[in-house]
Amino acid sequence: MDSECEFCNDEFEDAWVKNYEFWNLQLHTNQYYLGRCIVKLNRHAVDITEMSQKERQELFTIIVPEVKEALDELFGPDFYNYASLGNSSRHLHFHIIPRYSSKREFAGRTFKDENWDSHWKPDYDTDISQEVLQEIIETLSKHLN
Repeated sequence: MDSECEFCNDEFEDAWVKNYEFWNLQLHTNQYYLGRCIVKLNRHAVDITEMSQKERQELFTIIVPEVKEALDELFGPDFYNYASLGNSSRHLHFHIIPRYSSKREFAGRTFKDENWDSHWKPDYDTDISQEVLQEIIETLSKHLN
């Protein structure tokens, strides 16, 4: 573990949805894209080439399909973007970004993907409350467990 790394220091522990053998699934705190998740490697690594065969297998054959299926059933996204950039957080992680062609309602809030049919933007901000974030986490967690 890297003492300087925000992921290694569990700074986002309150957003965890499910723990796997090699990865942790957490809800991204910016929910401009309803259901946007981060899959974070349990050990410190920076580059995708550092993944072991078992870590790759768990990520691509278990986690991504499982999360996609859950998000499909819960929120009905029309498409997905996947990203692994590491520009601001130098810890190996992947974003699962559901995309929506029309508005979605959840927990009394309307979510609209204003950038549908174009590139996702990681910096769109939302005014989502902690209560709504927690409800998304709990709903997704129950569905996956």
